[in-house]
Amino acid sequence: MNLLVVGNGCVSASNEGKHYTHESIGKLLLELKDKSFNPTFVEIENETNEINNDKFCLDDNNIETNVISKKTKPSLIISLIRLFLCVLKTQHVYIFFPETLAKVVLLFCFITRTSYALYVRGERFSYSRFGKIIFKNAKYIHSTSPTMSSELSLFCSNTHTIMPMVTNPWAMLEVNDEINHGYQVVEKLNPTCNLLYVGRIEVDKGTIEIIEACEILQKRKFRYNLRLVGIGDLYRKFKDNNEEENVKFLGVINDDSTLMKEYSKSDIFIFPSHHEGFPRVLYEAMLMGVPIITTFVGGISGRMIDGFNCIQIPVNDAPALARSVEALFANKILMKKLIQNGKKTVKDVFNNHSSQSHLISKYFSK
Repeated sequence: MNLLVVGNGCVSASNEGKHYTHESIGKLLLELKDKSFNPTFVEIENETNEINNDKFCLDDNNIETNVISKKTKPSLIISLIRLFLCVLKTQHVYIFFPETLAKVVLLFCFITRTSYALYVRGERFSYSRFGKIIFKNAKYIHSTSPTMSSELSLFCSNTHTIMPMVTNPWAMLEVNDEINHGYQVVEKLNPTCNLLYVGRIEVDKGTIEIIEACEILQKRKFRYNLRLVGIGDLYRKFKDNNEEENVKFLGVINDDSTLMKEYSKSDIFIFPSHHEGFPRVLYEAMLMGVPIITTFVGGISGRMIDGFNCIQIPVNDAPALARSVEALFANKILMKKLIQNGKKTVKDVFNNHSSQSHLISKYFSK
């Protein structure tokens, strides 16, 4: 069965002309192939030289791709025509929503009357008249957030909360248990707090608040180390202007074991994002036994509970972030509680929710 999978990021190209995407998306595509689908992956071409974390080679795994080029107007027009023909000949479309490409594909689906399903990943969509039409006409909808699933079920009865796209969750739990990281965090007497952030380095992810909060902590003589994993619009500016030895901009970390080590070295994971669906990094932090300080935007409140498995902070509030870091690091009992309940949370999620590929097979095979 032909299935068009529409991503929400960028496909990277090597010098040899091979195309790469994120490993979690690659895992989904391979699972779909195992379930007798013939997936074609559609994504926008990455036009920058920015290093990214795409390490799944679509070509080496025999995944058909339809790359949208925006280099010139003619190339964009040709890409869109090719995309329309691709929608026309496919049987079903699975769309990572919302993004500009997703909206274009949805328009093509309406024109060709092709059935589609949605994986709603963020909160940047509206319940406008057009938005409601999109949701009501979806064959089914996926979300990793129970809160968002509940809202979307008002428009589509086949709305499901799915297992998050974490590549190797049980391996992460096993590593965490082996090194007993959570208890090391609580028991050690190290006076320096090791902070970790993983995500895009940009305004919407709260990067500015992180830097401002660290300045506040510095003035209060609070001892900390901050490590930021990821890239984005502010990455080069912050990295080039950083003069603090205890603040490190690490860029993208491709290797899973290396990333797990960053979690395992951390005392507190901070995530002051302005908008989200439900971020995968919160699951990773809980899997690795790292206490979390986070905003409650988008679908985060569907899993995270203030004082139970995280500490909640307001959006765009650097002083609150600084206060929360100080207070949490001083309260080892609370840290231990957050670690233990975080593990319970992720075990419940991965034990009681189906994967994307399973549900895609279930509904598109009908």
